[in-house]
Amino acid sequence: YAAKHANNPHFPRIFKIKKLIPPYARPNTSPTLWAVKMEKLNPLSSENWKMVDAARGILLQYNFQTIDEFKAQYPKQGMSLMRTIQMLEDGRGRQEPQAFDDLHKPENFMQRSDGTVVITDPWFTDQTKMPKPSHQLAGGTLDQLKS
Repeated sequence: YAAKHANNPHFPRIFKIKKLIPPYARPNTSPTLWAVKMEKLNPLSSENWKMVDAARGILLQYNFQTIDEFKAQYPKQGMSLMRTIQMLEDGRGRQEPQAFDDLHKPENFMQRSDGTVVITDPWFTDQTKMPKPSHQLAGGTLDQLKS
C-alpha cells in the first residue's frame, strides 16, 4: 500500500520490495511473508503522538477539539496526516484478508529526522481467519531461532 502511494509523505519510502521468504524460514502463522527495504526512521516523539491521537480523535468523533483548533495547533502536517488516516480507513475494508485498524498504538508510527510522522503499520489481520498453510514445510524455523 505504501509503495502504491509513494508520494504520500506519511508512508515510508520503499527502496526494494517483495522478496518472498521461503516456507521453511517463516513462522507457521504466516502463509506468506515479504521482506521490504525501506528508509531509516526514528521513534515517534510524544508531541507527534499527541498530534496523531488528536487527528484520530476528530475522525472517530471522540475528541472535542474542532478541526480549526487542530489546524491551528498543527499547521505543518496535521491536516495531511488526518487525510492519510482517513484514506487508510477507507482502504482497509478492501484488503484481503480483511484488515482491522491498528492506528491506536504509538508503536505503529515513526518519524523522519525532519519530524514528519510516518505510518508504518496501519492494519492487522485476524490471525484466526487466515488460511492454513497448504504444505508441511510452512513455518517453524524462525520460531526456533528466537533463543
